[in-house]
Amino acid sequence: MARTLNEVIKSLPKARRTKVNARAAKLIAEEASLQNLRKAFGLTQVSNAKKLKILESTISRDD
Repeated sequence: MARTLNEVIKSLPKARRTKVNARAAKLIAEEASLQNLRKAFGLTQVSNAKKLKILESTISRDD
């Protein structure tokens, strides 16, 4: 039977869990920064997607 991500993380040694949690927090902070940066430049998700030549749903997912 497959394990969930939380089960896998709980099975890691404490030092490794700490590193995983720190990296997750850093990635979340970077994501928030990208959204704030986009808004600071007055870009919408649609305009940003057009400039990057990607789907708006990709921007929305990452925003």
